[in-house]
Amino acid sequence: MESNHKHNNNNSKDTDPLNTPPDKEKETAILFENHLAPDDDNDSFYDSSDDDDDEKMREAACVNRVVIRLQRGVSRVTNAVNDRFGGHFLAIVCVLLYFAYFIYAMYYRFGDESSIRLLVCTILGVMIAVRHQVCKLVGRTSLARWWKGEKSPAAARRVHTVRFFTKWLLYGGVGAFMAYVIVDVAIKDADKLRSLPGIFVFLLICFLFSSAPAKVNWHTIYWSVGMQFILAVLVMRWQGGKNAVLWVQSRLDEFFANSKPASQLMFGEKYYDHYMIFGALPIVFLTNSALAMLYYLGAMQFLVKAIGNSLRFVLGTSAIESTGVAASIFMEGASAMLALRPYLGKLTHSELFALTSACLSSIGGAFLAILAQLGIPVEFMLPAMVISAPATFAVCKLIAPETRKAKKITFGGELPLDMQYSSILEAAQAGAISVVSLVANVVVVAFAFFALIAWANETCTWFGDRVGIQQLTMEKVLSYLFYPLALLMGVDLDDCRNVAMLMGLRLSSSNFVALLKMAQLVGNRHQFQQYSMIPNATVTYVGDHIILDQLNVTLIEGYISRRSEAIATYALCGFSGILSMFITLGIMTTLVPHRRKWLTSQAFTLLMAGNLANFMVGCFAGMLV
Repeated sequence: MESNHKHNNNNSKDTDPLNTPPDKEKETAILFENHLAPDDDNDSFYDSSDDDDDEKMREAACVNRVVIRLQRGVSRVTNAVNDRFGGHFLAIVCVLLYFAYFIYAMYYRFGDESSIRLLVCTILGVMIAVRHQVCKLVGRTSLARWWKGEKSPAAARRVHTVRFFTKWLLYGGVGAFMAYVIVDVAIKDADKLRSLPGIFVFLLICFLFSSAPAKVNWHTIYWSVGMQFILAVLVMRWQGGKNAVLWVQSRLDEFFANSKPASQLMFGEKYYDHYMIFGALPIVFLTNSALAMLYYLGAMQFLVKAIGNSLRFVLGTSAIESTGVAASIFMEGASAMLALRPYLGKLTHSELFALTSACLSSIGGAFLAILAQLGIPVEFMLPAMVISAPATFAVCKLIAPETRKAKKITFGGELPLDMQYSSILEAAQAGAISVVSLVANVVVVAFAFFALIAWANETCTWFGDRVGIQQLTMEKVLSYLFYPLALLMGVDLDDCRNVAMLMGLRLSSSNFVALLKMAQLVGNRHQFQQYSMIPNATVTYVGDHIILDQLNVTLIEGYISRRSEAIATYALCGFSGILSMFITLGIMTTLVPHRRKWLTSQAFTLLMAGNLANFMVGCFAGMLV
């Protein structure tokens, strides 16, 4: 057995081409060159065409070696040049090409709106690109080092004196500015001053519900109200500010219009027949995709940090809560909190209360896109989103003032790993996908609550009919319950019940339902104005409804004026409904599980804070629009 095994092994070695002896290799090579197989027969191993194939393979191998050497040479040169420029050679080339284009574009035509837009965007881009280097240079200056470093007693006293007089000079200047605005409004239209008491009443309500009245920082409250005055005057009274808002609205309309080809591709040419589901809602994918791309490029971090640092400097609030409230202006509340997730566990109760309230008192950029397509004026929503930031602090720092020293946490604008992208295309894709749940939530909530409201109206009408009350609906009940709040905001008396109804709908369902109802009332106004131009047109009033006799059309709940529309839009620009509050609390308790008990105990005050912040913004709209 053993000998057979050895014999077999020897045979396998002889036939194994890998173990062929050198003499055998030479013999095989000669046979191959003579086109003979190593066997005794004379069968041809190659045919005549194989010579050409072999030649092609040798040529291909030669070309392959040349290409590889060329690639290696180019790679070495590219790496050397890239290292020479700190790894930014391609970026530098792109920047130089852009500036060449920019200079020629400015030379070719300057003075029209497009050239000004290009100039402003270029300046902003340069500011975003060099912001870190500028901050480092400023921090290295002798004045900055002296201001932050140790000072002699005499120098410290001088700094204290300068700060003291500067602080009180600014206090007086802002107070005088607010007094001037109030007097100016009184002279031009005294009826608008009906909104002024509402500001102080809402602040008083917050103070009465304060968890620590003795700890209220009145510096923060004063400057929060002052900032609202300043911002409101800039965007509502100053013509330059109003023009800027209208310009932004036009640019947003142009941007949103780019979704039309996509809707036509996905849903067909007649998608407009079902515009809300096939036209308005898909715009949120485009908007959030663009926001994610801006985050990847660093533009949104620059804007959020600029606003957050301004709030922190003026109001004296912490860096994290200022940045979080600023982020809520542009991002939907949950997304803003996710960006601050690593820091939430270190916040005080007051800071966490302010951040959670900010989720309820603003709507974010993605939701703005949907509402704009449904007819809600962007010229009202944009200022409302910005003014809501100081309004949130005014309300929150009264209800939940800081009772202990907050930890000093530095926020550098970093994003969590799941919000960091490897390329701008990944950012665009992830941004679009991330709002699928938001769109689904809007569709479900709108359908469910409109159906529930219809059922509630039928039920209320049935109960009212049992006791002789005709046309008793949920809207009518809400219009009476929230009537005093609408009156405090300065709404026109004829529209108080309709605006109060919208406020009640927002609280009991969602702001989306309320704003859809408002869009219906605004559409009724436009239809009524067009009908009024018809000669001898007559109307019939049946309760709150208006019947256009010649058209046989009924305007359900009537309509609201332009001024009341502005006040209602400002007051409804926030997720301050019961449903949104529970969703926000669920997200926050997931992000900060050790604060679950405290957060759930603050549900009512959080809901109140979000609503009062929006109502206060509505007061400024009533006074200045």
